[in-house]
Amino acid sequence: MFPEPRKFDLTRPNLGRHVAFGGGPHRCIGLALARMEVKVAAREIVRQMKNLRLAIPESAIRYTPTVATRTIESLPITFEAR
Repeated sequence: MFPEPRKFDLTRPNLGRHVAFGGGPHRCIGLALARMEVKVAAREIVRQMKNLRLAIPESAIRYTPTVATRTIESLPITFEAR
């Protein structure tokens, strides 16, 4: 479905084709809440932080093996307060 599926790319031409929250009878009941939480968190990050950067190389990011998701163990960042 996606070339380089693990790469964060907001410019994907088929960005809306993800199935993160399922569909039909398997649609996630928390879909609207999860989307709202992401919007609020992103808005606050932009409002309160500037020069947000990874503190480690992207290749050093480690993931916790799980059945359903790809969970980052930790994400060290640097930033300046606004």
